[in-house]
Amino acid sequence: MVNTSEVVGKSECARIISEMIRPESASGKMLYRDQDEILSMLESGHSTFIRDGAGMPVSFCGFYEFDQYIEVGSTITNPEFRGRGLATECLYRVLDAIQCSGKEIVAFCNDGSAGLFAKAGFSERPKAEMPDEALAFCADCAESQTFPGCHCRYMVFGHRVVQGRGVWHTIIEDPAGGQLKKVAELYCQVWAEPPWDEYDWDLAEVETELSEASSDPATAFFVSMVRGEVNGFTIGYPMDKTALAAKAGGEQLGHLCEDRRQVFYVAELGVAKESRCHGTGIMLSELLSARARSLGYSRLILRTHIKAAPARALYARLGFVDTGIPDANYPDRTYWVYDE
Repeated sequence: MVNTSEVVGKSECARIISEMIRPESASGKMLYRDQDEILSMLESGHSTFIRDGAGMPVSFCGFYEFDQYIEVGSTITNPEFRGRGLATECLYRVLDAIQCSGKEIVAFCNDGSAGLFAKAGFSERPKAEMPDEALAFCADCAESQTFPGCHCRYMVFGHRVVQGRGVWHTIIEDPAGGQLKKVAELYCQVWAEPPWDEYDWDLAEVETELSEASSDPATAFFVSMVRGEVNGFTIGYPMDKTALAAKAGGEQLGHLCEDRRQVFYVAELGVAKESRCHGTGIMLSELLSARARSLGYSRLILRTHIKAAPARALYARLGFVDTGIPDANYPDRTYWVYDE
């Protein structure tokens, strides 16, 4: 993970990063890490940093691996370079490196950094739920007598990250709570656009339906979040011949189930306007397709409008083929098929 450029050597980088941390530590906002500790993190690959044009480190994020968990921390940016998304970039690089560890990913944040971690998808948990190893560490803290009312926040990351075209995505499976409400809001916005022109969706009803889908173990439900905002979602589930006939309003798709008991139906794909043409739809579709294949489904089916040119282009790029078979209830929408 470490930048291998030797414009400024690792030892000097460690000294500069340590000095960036010192003022924050002196004010009680974060734990101090000296030059030797930072150098060890750089040499072991337990960190990442970003340099300025002169090769000097200006933003840093590290992680600490324990038996029960991995702690992301020591996130710092030179004050002159803040507000440029450098800390966010460092944080996502670290998450990308550790997300396959199989261990719980946590952070102990102050009020200033909690927003950064929340936007990446961390959620705050009660300190009583902290791993035993972390609780033992807290016993040595200067504020141990005020636990759990001490200054830091316990936050947990339970998702995954994917790098898109110039932006990092947090991928949430089976959303709930406030995230689900944001998906419902995006859902209503997307389907109100032409050629769908569906303006009569009730937000509360959509949220209820999405909640039911999220809680159904047979349903695959992926949500993309960028900078703390939901920017896309996709939903799919298995369907047999009877269910497919009910969806299509007739038996015109029956032959697609003749050689198998079930197919996988791509029910929804929605992307916010500002995130279109940046790979979000393809990324979500590939995640859904991979899940379908992992469940043993090699045939995927979906329905889209004949005038939805961007959607049709995306599906064609993914390998779907337009059957030309219309839906009986919505003749301006045809069914597309993907066979692996």
